[in-house]
Amino acid sequence: MNPLYHFYLRQKAKKAYFQALKMAKTTASYLSLEDKALIKSQLESFQHQILTQNPPLDWKTISRFKNFHKEKLELKGSKKWKHFFLTTSYALLIACAVRQMWFELYKVPTGSMRPTIKELDHLTVSKLNFSLNVPFTPKHFYFDPDLVKRSSICVFTSENMDVADSDTRYFFLFPGKKLLVKRLIAKPGDTIYFYGGKIFGIDKNGHDISSELSAQNISLIDHIPFIQWQGEKETLSNLTSNTLYHMNSPFISYDKSGSWDFTIPSHLRNEKAQFGQNPNAPWGLENFATARVLNTRTKHKLYPSDPTFSSKGLYLELRHNPQISKDLFNQSSSPLALQTSLIPLDEILGKKLFKNLYTARFEVKNGALKRYGASTPFTSKQLPHLHHIPDGTYEFYYGKAYQVVFGGTTKLLDQDHPIYRYSATALEVFFNLGIDFTSYFVPGDYQDIAPPRYSYFNRGELYVMGLPFLSSSDPELTSFIAQEKKKQLYNPSYKPFMDLGAPINSDGSLDKEKIARLGLKIPDKMYFVLGDNHAQSADSRVFGFVPENNLKGCPKVIFWPLGSRFGELPQATGPSVTLPRSLVWSAAWVITIIWLKQKKKREVFPQDLSLLDS
Repeated sequence: MNPLYHFYLRQKAKKAYFQALKMAKTTASYLSLEDKALIKSQLESFQHQILTQNPPLDWKTISRFKNFHKEKLELKGSKKWKHFFLTTSYALLIACAVRQMWFELYKVPTGSMRPTIKELDHLTVSKLNFSLNVPFTPKHFYFDPDLVKRSSICVFTSENMDVADSDTRYFFLFPGKKLLVKRLIAKPGDTIYFYGGKIFGIDKNGHDISSELSAQNISLIDHIPFIQWQGEKETLSNLTSNTLYHMNSPFISYDKSGSWDFTIPSHLRNEKAQFGQNPNAPWGLENFATARVLNTRTKHKLYPSDPTFSSKGLYLELRHNPQISKDLFNQSSSPLALQTSLIPLDEILGKKLFKNLYTARFEVKNGALKRYGASTPFTSKQLPHLHHIPDGTYEFYYGKAYQVVFGGTTKLLDQDHPIYRYSATALEVFFNLGIDFTSYFVPGDYQDIAPPRYSYFNRGELYVMGLPFLSSSDPELTSFIAQEKKKQLYNPSYKPFMDLGAPINSDGSLDKEKIARLGLKIPDKMYFVLGDNHAQSADSRVFGFVPENNLKGCPKVIFWPLGSRFGELPQATGPSVTLPRSLVWSAAWVITIIWLKQKKKREVFPQDLSLLDS
């Protein structure tokens, strides 16, 4: 007999023997004296055959032995379920401890972190980057804030936070709160300011941290300080007061007695400085505008006296620099009134917008478009239609269209694919509805809710959808700025949408005074997080700051789908050796070594079978 095959058979026989012995010890108390004697005899005989090879081992002998003991030792009825329950509970306890304190595999349900992490991506998540977690609670045995890195991607529990639909069950059994994945932007004591799609800031000691907040490995990620201008509005039932919330905190409060207040930042609250009339708005909000595309009919309906003319009948509407509304107590309107500017779009500019498109992931069926994962039926009248696009699942990013195929894998589409076909209708659908894919955002009567599209200036250039749209030398931008200045000349209360410049001094240093005065300061033991997909992410702009205790770990690797994004995630990383990692890995090695030694000690010949004598 081949020596390797002989060794393989012997190992299989030893495994079968020790499995049978373990079953015999487990069920010994349930066996009759006759069965015990028979099983002991079989075990002794098989043990002797393994040791002496007399007669030689073969597959038939091993199979007969396994079948005999399966028949004699298998638990029946309630005994079987009791053993199953105890074994499963033990396995679940170990799995929960590993998942809560060491690592876990995580499947991403939404597109809030696109393009870095997409729907259906599978991640490995380390729980040892900066803490030792207490299982199933928002607490830590140990936490080192110095190990938390700005611009890293973090996982945190939604427990004790104002997060909708946060309940879940672990292993379909244990109630708990969902884990969320976002990019950790700022730490306790940091003060941040938004300009040009980027974030500038200082830490609690006044040091410039801007390079950490807009790291090179995420240079294409836009950071926008709000989702909707009006945030969340709370109007009391007796209509005596009205409060606008941003960052899940009161931002503007107003009551019918005529008193009103800004609650963020504190210097505006103390000075009673009215939003929209102050030279600088908090956080850099005046640096941003919401955008949508209007056709001629809608433009004339909304702005009948505006002289802006487009030869192709399309306009880019920018809404910016909000002021407190005169009609604060109308529950159907926002507490903020927005300034409005229009840029005429000819076919060249329309196609330029189209070539910059990014959208949510969406499905197409019989010409109807709906956001991926939405429960809306394709027959709903709320869905937009583009009949030239074949059925399938798609997404746009930076003007490139991808088709989603098996398991979330994406395939770049050729430029001759029908999805790239430009028309005014296609531009309106994809630009205005390309995030939510619902007619709710179709421009009609003036509406507070605008599509989550944004525009801003960066170094003199006008950006839309995260890419330069008009350079400082473009005649369209020159004409637009001249028109903005003219509107202010005729109406001193009008605040034009222009490039106010980054918070940088003339010598190139950071304007720390401006950031300290106008920036958003992160409270103690709180963290500020944003989704990379600023247009489709519920993050700190909605639920506010994340408590320190809620932080659980960091995603490390995308292991599915295969492709260009497979591997380590782009993020700031900490040291490889940390106290939490050292403690857990050391404990794992000690437990493994002890288990192996015990296993080796148990699995030696000859075995004591006296347990089966009683």
